[in-house]
Amino acid sequence: MSGLSIKAKELEINPDDPFSDDALGRKEIAVALTNLVKDEENPLVVGLHGSWGTGKTYLLKRWQQELKNDNFQAIYFSAWEDDFIDDPLVSIIGQLWDELKSPAFTSLLNTAKECALPLLKTGMGNAIKSATAGIADFKADDFKSSAKQFFGEYANAHKKQKHLNTSLKKLAKKVRKDTKHPLIFIIDELDRCRPTYAISLLERIKHLFNVPNIVFVLGIDKIQLKISIESIYGSEMDTDNYLRRFIDINFSLPVASTPEFCKHMLEVHGLEVFFVKLSERAEHKVHTDEYAQFSSLFSKLVSGLGLSLREVEHIILSFVFVVRNMEVRTYMYPYMLAILLVLKVKDQELYQGFIQGKSSPAEVLDFLNPYVPPPEVGRPDILELQLYLSTYDDYRETNAIWAQLQLLSTGNELTEPEKLSIRARSMNKEGAEKFLWWWQQYRNKSFDGGEIDIKALKRLISRIELASQVLAD
Repeated sequence: MSGLSIKAKELEINPDDPFSDDALGRKEIAVALTNLVKDEENPLVVGLHGSWGTGKTYLLKRWQQELKNDNFQAIYFSAWEDDFIDDPLVSIIGQLWDELKSPAFTSLLNTAKECALPLLKTGMGNAIKSATAGIADFKADDFKSSAKQFFGEYANAHKKQKHLNTSLKKLAKKVRKDTKHPLIFIIDELDRCRPTYAISLLERIKHLFNVPNIVFVLGIDKIQLKISIESIYGSEMDTDNYLRRFIDINFSLPVASTPEFCKHMLEVHGLEVFFVKLSERAEHKVHTDEYAQFSSLFSKLVSGLGLSLREVEHIILSFVFVVRNMEVRTYMYPYMLAILLVLKVKDQELYQGFIQGKSSPAEVLDFLNPYVPPPEVGRPDILELQLYLSTYDDYRETNAIWAQLQLLSTGNELTEPEKLSIRARSMNKEGAEKFLWWWQQYRNKSFDGGEIDIKALKRLISRIELASQVLAD
């Protein structure tokens, strides 16, 4: 099967309602950010801190669109995309040039560009010209000078810095007059940049753009940015105090609710759409039912076991890898798949024991029992059935489990209670009889895919193992 990407698709932004797909509750934070900056006249740098999976980029891109809808002049810039350039001043001026295309700003931008050129670091050459579409049109040789010329150029650069500062003030004042708000410059993914570029960008903001009516909002993973800084200045560096030189206000994103994040990641990978199309090709709703069963159990396990956002992402990537090669009308055993994927991440030892036949289904069930609700009244415990039936290539184990269930159904004392899960041992006679009846129906292929195919299960495990090798960190 094709049409399912291993890489998550970036959801398109609805320009009329940017947060219409807000699965992580980020609109509330966007409102708070707007209230923080909307009337600010003084120079301001806001650090928006959030670890991986908190939705920084999602928030900042949609916030930019919402600001534009509310008559702000807001610029979004991914620093990581431009970190091949030596001097981030080129990127910042280039973003201003691209965004403020109105004739009213042309003169001010030309002045800012001319003032910025002498301030650029040496060795930029053609990289600057290509990166800025000709904005900085000069040659590397222009930077060569003797020692005598160097001090003359320093004095000129100092003068140009003041001129740049003045032109930026006029530019920001013009934005304030037109929009009634400061110019908002959003810089994302700073922590992903080369350490030297990230530090240089912070320095440029502090020394060149510290002017009224300009607000910078930096989207960063503070821990990763600290690592970058320490790689340059050493581990003894007081990174917190260092960052305070550049950032006036720190705003921390709360960690997203894991179930919400789980739902969001399933969506951005396009899995529901994939299974709908698969069912259409099969002319049967089997695959949409499977996906509903998988996602329901997976969400419960994610929440109950307290999986981290990175663990959730890894499991979903593994799930994508496994189902990409699934054939039409092939039953994927959604409960087993959810269990195995989660178990492999959460308890590697128990997972390996189970797939090697060293750990019993009862051990797996007891591990999961606190986090999985009992089945609906009148419905079989498919999760337990599939795990018990997964032993069909070991008839002694299967028969031992069956024998204990029969003892339970007749009210006799269990001879090998460890063969049954805690949940199974708590069943009364009637419940055990019903469970055995469902077992027979399952073997007779009367519902939910019928008897478990051991070969199919082993192929499933093989794909999970292969996914782990491909997606290894």
